[in-house]
Amino acid sequence: MPKDPTFVLTQFSPAARYALSAASYLARRPGSACSVEDIAAGGALPRSFLAKVLKRLSRRGLVISRRGPGGGHALALSAREITLAEIVAAVEKPAPGKHRCLLELRDCGDGAPCAVHDLVVRSERRLWKALRAMTLSRYAASGKGA
Repeated sequence: MPKDPTFVLTQFSPAARYALSAASYLARRPGSACSVEDIAAGGALPRSFLAKVLKRLSRRGLVISRRGPGGGHALALSAREITLAEIVAAVEKPAPGKHRCLLELRDCGDGAPCAVHDLVVRSERRLWKALRAMTLSRYAASGKGA
């Protein structure tokens, strides 16, 4: 049997990748207020888009933001209390009950699934389960992210 190809079938959106990177950066600097510029430089992230991502994380209560001298961004909770699922969900805008068809078929859905629909749905559920089990502190300790 041939080996599986090395290309990726699914991946996170840029917003989710930046959110994970920024949260990882903040987790490695507990108690410090970090500027958008520092976070962006630490992860080679675009500053303007990162600012929007941090605002979404703030709205969900994962990050606190303070203006003015000594201000910046910090985690609102301990990195041990935040899961990767919470971070991704804070910046993604999924349609409730909808799964994007891997084959991009317009009429694919739970009522009329394509040939791979159920496989994709099961894979997404396993991925979300893994993201709910992974804490930010564990992720940040792995050295991945900003």
